[in-house]
Amino acid sequence: MFKLSKIKYLITGFLLLSALCIVQSCGDVEPTEPTVASTSINVKIDCYSGAEVGDHRIIYELTPVDITGEQGKDLAFTIDKLHSSNSICNGGTHKFPHFVGSLAKGVWNVKIYAGNWTAECEARLENGNQLVNFTKGKYGCMTGYSFP
Repeated sequence: MFKLSKIKYLITGFLLLSALCIVQSCGDVEPTEPTVASTSINVKIDCYSGAEVGDHRIIYELTPVDITGEQGKDLAFTIDKLHSSNSICNGGTHKFPHFVGSLAKGVWNVKIYAGNWTAECEARLENGNQLVNFTKGKYGCMTGYSFP
């Protein structure tokens, strides 16, 4: 009698939890997409093979143009960064990446100052991570894995 009573309570509890799960949509949970954008802003500097790369001061200026996301940074800001590198140039270029996270989704104007060179472009930043690439001496940028 005791065992039967215990089984009855277990079955009743299971049925109640199952019903609650159906009402609450506990089935297969869809993975959620990130709600903010992140970007790695890369500046490629051409150099001759075997040269020391040295230090490069790069100023990154990000200004929102058309924000569509509700989370993340949505105001203009500037980052002033001294990239130090004692490495030797290989293949004629050296890349200086800078990661910027937690940006609101949408279109951003990205402007780069490096010495007497300036370049800018508008980049659409969506969920997850994106690449925004500049090449010193050239205007504009490219997104993805290509450089201007």
